[in-house]
Amino acid sequence: MQFISAAKFSNYETAPAYITNVTSDTEFTGKGTWTKYTYDVYWTYNDEEHITTIRSLIDEPDYDLTIVSVDPDTLEMTLGSTKKSLQGSLFTACIAIAAFIVWLVLLILSKNRKAEVLSNTTHLIAISLIALPITALCTYAICTDSRYSSSLEPIVMLDIVFAIALIGSIIVKLFVKRDKS
Repeated sequence: MQFISAAKFSNYETAPAYITNVTSDTEFTGKGTWTKYTYDVYWTYNDEEHITTIRSLIDEPDYDLTIVSVDPDTLEMTLGSTKKSLQGSLFTACIAIAAFIVWLVLLILSKNRKAEVLSNTTHLIAISLIALPITALCTYAICTDSRYSSSLEPIVMLDIVFAIALIGSIIVKLFVKRDKS
């Protein structure tokens, strides 16, 4: 999904920008105290000035902001950059590969491989059976509300990942059980 997002950013162009009208409020929730930031990003693209208001519970605004990325087709502005998105996706891929190698070594060294594979596939089937309907409902919600249309690609990718995990784990479980008999 991160590679798709990075590829999506590849056609974005940079535009000069600055932040102003920063306000912060403290929100008290059951999970703790959060600082909610609201600020305006003024940016210029094709000699036209634009204003985008950002509300964030996660990040404090970057007061030194000088550029933003803009989709030339939709004029959708993002604070992220192509380079950072690609770096993040490569970092995540490296961690996933390292985790897979560690898992593979542990599986090879295991004395009871078949039982572990059966247990792992059972867990993956359970996770997929829970996650797939949830992501499918999110996909439906995104498709029916045009405000969230830019979020469609990542959620569809999650649908595909969970569907592949479900089908793959069922096939592996069937082969391991058949081989066990």
